[in-house]
Amino acid sequence: MRRFLVALTATGVLLASVTAAQAQERKPGFEGALQSYVQMNKPGIERGLEKAVPRTDKAESTVVGVLTFIDSVDFLDDGTPFRLVFVDSKKPLRQEIPIFCLGSSAVNTCGRLGLRRRVSFTSDILVDDDGFAIFVAKRVQT
Repeated sequence: MRRFLVALTATGVLLASVTAAQAQERKPGFEGALQSYVQMNKPGIERGLEKAVPRTDKAESTVVGVLTFIDSVDFLDDGTPFRLVFVDSKKPLRQEIPIFCLGSSAVNTCGRLGLRRRVSFTSDILVDDDGFAIFVAKRVQT
C-alpha cells in the first residue's frame, strides 16, 4: 500500500484515500483534463485520415507491464465512469504507471483485468493544469 501511495503522490493522481478538502483542490487537475478529453471524443467529431504520417496531431503512448492495482469505478461530473489502474513497467526503468480507463471500458474491459497479469495499454497522453501526465487507455491487450 505504501508503494501505491508513493506512486499517487509522484503522479499527482487523486483517489478516495485523500481527504475531501484535498479532493476539492485537485479536482480541476486530472478531472478537468479527463472531462475535456471526454468532450473532445464525443461521436460526430471529425478525425483525420491516417497516412504515413497521421494528419491529426496526437500524443500517444504504449505501456506494457504487469497490472499491480485496479481501483473501483468512479464517475466524472457528467456521469462518465472511469477507473484507475497501475501497470508496473520495467523499461526503460522500473516504474508504476497510472492509466485511466474511461467510459464502458472502465466498467467492462479494465474491470475484468486480473492483477499480476501482463497487459499492454495504448493510451492518449493528457497533461493536467499542474503539468502532470495523464494516460487515458484507448486499446487494451492481455
